[in-house]
Amino acid sequence: ALTTSAACLCSAPGEPTRRAQIFVIDGATMTLTGEYDPHGPVKFDGTVFAVAEHPYIQQVLATGEAVNALVEYDRCGPGVADLMRRVEIKNCVWVPLRRQGRTFAVLAVAGRQHALINPAQLERLKTLCTIAELALSNAEAHERAAQLARTDALTGVGNRRALDDQLAHLPRTRFAIVAVDVDDLKKVNDAHGHDV
Repeated sequence: ALTTSAACLCSAPGEPTRRAQIFVIDGATMTLTGEYDPHGPVKFDGTVFAVAEHPYIQQVLATGEAVNALVEYDRCGPGVADLMRRVEIKNCVWVPLRRQGRTFAVLAVAGRQHALINPAQLERLKTLCTIAELALSNAEAHERAAQLARTDALTGVGNRRALDDQLAHLPRTRFAIVAVDVDDLKKVNDAHGHDV
């Protein structure tokens, strides 16, 4: 959804729709994890590149700011240059996606035309990236809350809700459940505390 929205947002009426990609940064490598290109059948999802091969993404990582430029293939490493040549990229804007003060991904919106995206389009793209950052943070918070709701805080073991989820997904075969009740456990808890 992010790549589709970004490509359409940065394409002016009457010009070819731009392509968009998301690169997830992991140390010295970046993985292409999503793309939208209405004009090209070539798909590169899952391709891994060295960050060192991509000077524009290096600049984004170094500054934390978007880069809007005409592409110079000879500045790029062979893998990145080959990818851009194959899909005839002439210009691109690279916008950081940030979490907890660091860039974890870069959204690239590229065009086959010679004109860069304009400042108004760039501002809208930055706003879209902010919305995407918030959506990802909300999804992660929801996942953490769901995990906490299924885990006993003291032991870290799944609770009754987790057990119910597991039972609901068991195949229709015979199985057994063993329950253990420890006599007088309350006395241990009262005398020594729940942590013991």
